[in-house]
Amino acid sequence: MALNCFFALSLPLKKCPRDQLIYDCIMETDRIILRPWRDSDAPALYQWASDPDVGPRAGWAPHQSVEESLEVIRTVFNDVTNTWAIELKETGKAIGAMGYGPSCDCKLPARDNEPIVGYWIAKPYWNRGICTEALGLMLEHIRKTTDIKSLISGHFVDNPASGRVMEKCGFVPTGETVIDETQYQGADRPIRVLRLVLRKIRITAIRKASYPDLMAKYENPIEHTCDVQEGQEWISIDGQCPEGMCPSAWGSMREFVEALARGEGNFYDGWMKNPMSAMISCNDGFRPVSFYIEVI
Repeated sequence: MALNCFFALSLPLKKCPRDQLIYDCIMETDRIILRPWRDSDAPALYQWASDPDVGPRAGWAPHQSVEESLEVIRTVFNDVTNTWAIELKETGKAIGAMGYGPSCDCKLPARDNEPIVGYWIAKPYWNRGICTEALGLMLEHIRKTTDIKSLISGHFVDNPASGRVMEKCGFVPTGETVIDETQYQGADRPIRVLRLVLRKIRITAIRKASYPDLMAKYENPIEHTCDVQEGQEWISIDGQCPEGMCPSAWGSMREFVEALARGEGNFYDGWMKNPMSAMISCNDGFRPVSFYIEVI
């Protein structure tokens, strides 16, 4: 359970009708579905959100009625592009919330255009990995559908379980703690701040060569085709191997891509005009391909 920061956010998403947005924003795993909240979820929301062990851990007061829960669905959980109900497939019921939004009224040291992540899950489902699963699912969606560069979140220091969820999904403590007296029972409860940096790295095949005379002279005949084309591009997210990347080429560049994803750079002591870039070659026999790698 993290801070209750589910507010609307304008970010670069597909422009399409609401029904299409709802469809595009539904995600699922084997156990859960992330989907927009519905009015019919109000009784389930009240069942879980009225528990005094849930809301205060996340910075909001327990709900007092089904009507209050319905109002929250309609006014706080109403943006289908960035706020979801966590539905357990086994029961078909909403058991928690997952979302992200701008710096709203949570007093976290957010950067410009850095959304805050917030979530909570019903007490009967604690310690089952569901919240980590849901957060990971939302982060995958953010990576694929937005140009967000980083996310920030926080948890009350007396609720370390929420911090473990964040860290399992890649968030890193910033070393800061803050007090937000606007949160329910927040006046004397420090909030530990964590951040996740999302980096997209473009890999471009800038030159491809082959030396048939040397192949004929030194190599045994083999069935080998290199389908990489000059100008071909791939996108690595957070240092992961892009889909469709040649394993041999990835092996040659992986160290550089992962370093760029960590924010490291300047590999060649100022040789490259862009310090957050690198150039490597994949030497597949006498068929070298040169790749340019850059943070975008």
